[in-house]
Amino acid sequence: CGRVFSATFLVAAHKKRRSECSLDEKMDLHNIVMLCCVFGCDALYEHGYVTVGSNGELHVSDACGPVETSYAKNVMLNRISVAEAESQYFAWHFARHCRTE
Repeated sequence: CGRVFSATFLVAAHKKRRSECSLDEKMDLHNIVMLCCVFGCDALYEHGYVTVGSNGELHVSDACGPVETSYAKNVMLNRISVAEAESQYFAWHFARHCRTE
């Protein structure tokens, strides 16, 4: 979202579920993890309500209620920069973890 938080309010979020990562993927810390705030971004991504498309666009699930949708559209960025090395992890999340209901 571009906001700056104290480290207290940031968590290391995994772009692909850690339980489904290979050992090599788990060790790819530069590309597999991202910092997310505990105020909403981490939970929305972790539970599949938002995901990132191949060219960095943010997708908000139709399963979101009006409050979550508003938060995602008004607070989170509509697009993020996705490096080639991390795109496979976002693609996994988009294909396997995006909530549809």
